Amino acid sequence: MNGLKIKTEIRQKQIREAALDIIYDESLHKLTIAAIAEKVGITKSNIYRHYSSKNAIVEDIIQIINYNLQEMILSSKKIAPSIERLHYIFLNHIDLLEINKGAPLIIFTNKSYMDNSNLKIVMEQLIASYLNSIKSIIIKGIDDSSFRNDLNIDSTAVTYLGLIQSIILQWIISNASFSPRKRGEEVWNIFINGISNQ
Repeated sequence: MNGLKIKTEIRQKQIREAALDIIYDESLHKLTIAAIAEKVGITKSNIYRHYSSKNAIVEDIIQIINYNLQEMILSSKKIAPSIERLHYIFLNHIDLLEINKGAPLIIFTNKSYMDNSNLKIVMEQLIASYLNSIKSIIIKGIDDSSFRNDLNIDSTAVTYLGLIQSIILQWIISNASFSPRKRGEEVWNIFINGISNQ
């Protein structure tokens, strides 16, 4: 039983990775069960043993990205200054999206998930949860006088997320012609200078 479970997890990972490759190399519209099966080297019926539909695969990808983001935020709690905590999440979020190249095209640029109520709910929950975590760090930074006390907390959190989105989309459009982390450091310095209490 344990060996079968490991095999299932490995196969699901292969399916997700193939789906992300197809989304990145072609588009979400080109993502089909047949294309995934061909890329993984298995039959369509084998895909259906693991996922009920293309949307179920996309939903699983989003759930795993969300899990990784939440783990990153949780692990950042050991970092004391609010500025350093935000910086840690910022760079690690960029790294996560760089590794999962197709994910930003699902999360940030494609509205097709809006036609699927389950995917829409998952996306709304992911974004709301992430922004709430960032807002709580900003509030703590205002309370400990690290950040300006006149900040609009909602707008600052959305700007933070938008900067990550912009860096990754530019990186994707440029065919990965620059280091997103290096660009992230440059953008981070501008952002933090605008919100820090200096």
